[in-house]
Amino acid sequence: VDQMVDCQQSSGLPMVLVGHSFGGALAFRIASELVARGIRPHRLIVLATPSPQAEAKHGELHSLSDQELIAEVDHLFGGVPAEILSNPDLQRLFAPALRCDLRLLETHDEVAEPIDVPMTAIYGADDRQVGISQVQGWRQFTTSRFRLRSMPGDHFFPLQRIAEIAQRGVWDALPG
Repeated sequence: VDQMVDCQQSSGLPMVLVGHSFGGALAFRIASELVARGIRPHRLIVLATPSPQAEAKHGELHSLSDQELIAEVDHLFGGVPAEILSNPDLQRLFAPALRCDLRLLETHDEVAEPIDVPMTAIYGADDRQVGISQVQGWRQFTTSRFRLRSMPGDHFFPLQRIAEIAQRGVWDALPG
């Protein structure tokens, strides 16, 4: 956040924060900290991210063995590359970072307060875990404009639609 503050103060350009899945929760936390420091991001975009009050549909994934963790994440969300699913060596490399993210997500209990930042929440129309009911609650966490959108695809729709997402995030931030 300190580096983002320095960058914002030196550039003066509009700041758009974008986060996917757990990254959306992190982007919200960063936006909250920036607002507390007097810097208002132009927009926050959360992608396939349940709102803070949405209940997770899964248990404590972070406590599973490496193989079970990767298999369950692939079952719930899809998108784990076949190379990882079929290679125990790659699983040993991939699992610790995934476990760390999930532990933070599953054990985090901070109370989120609304922020005065325009927010866009986008979910994949075919996402098996994070749908409209989980993302529409983001409306309660902004005192500014709120947009709710769906895009074709599953939980990992941003991988195929990054240009559209960027366009939605910056269309009104650019001069002229």
